[in-house]
Amino acid sequence: MGWLVAQRLLKLTNNYLAMATLAFGSICVILFGQARSITGGLDPGMIGVPPFTLFGYAMRTPGAMFGLCATVLVVALFLTINLIHSRIGRSLRALRSSEVAADGLGIEVVRYKVIIFAIAAGMTGVAGALFAHVQQSFNATTFSVGLSLELLLMVVIGSVFTPWGAIVGALFITVLPHMLEGFEHFKLLIYGVMMAIVMVFLPDGLGKGIVDAASHALQRMRRS
Repeated sequence: MGWLVAQRLLKLTNNYLAMATLAFGSICVILFGQARSITGGLDPGMIGVPPFTLFGYAMRTPGAMFGLCATVLVVALFLTINLIHSRIGRSLRALRSSEVAADGLGIEVVRYKVIIFAIAAGMTGVAGALFAHVQQSFNATTFSVGLSLELLLMVVIGSVFTPWGAIVGALFITVLPHMLEGFEHFKLLIYGVMMAIVMVFLPDGLGKGIVDAASHALQRMRRS
């Protein structure tokens, strides 16, 4: 699905691409909400999802599912890091700097953008499948525009320059609501202030800042 969508959407750029992807997500929510015979609609949706089974072993406990999700995360991180250091990764870094310059160097801009869009969609599909088994019930409203914005916030706060940034951002945004339980009415304000602080003082993201700080600390320890 990511590959099919990318064929058209990736002809757009910048804000238009972001708006188009959000619009596509909203359309999917409406379609899946209406396809009651397949998805169960918006209410009740998919209920009674069976536990994930691997080689005949049903993962019924939270600990077993946590282990599965952690394993998938490690594998995805390993593949991502290898992709970054591959020919495709070098081409993507060139695209990030300037699509015009990358095109002048002979890099097929649309082709590589479609490839990474499809890979990202595949990883997202795996995450959604695991989410369904963890929750054991869900409906189309679970994957709303609000969730898309929350995921975007994870990336912005974490970092778009390092795969570790996504993990830092995800942990931060997941833990933060529990820390703000007594400030329910100020959550959006606090999110906005934090995003402004990160973008001003850590433009490369909180995750990149943490990785750089750790690298500098290790270098100082080696010198001393």
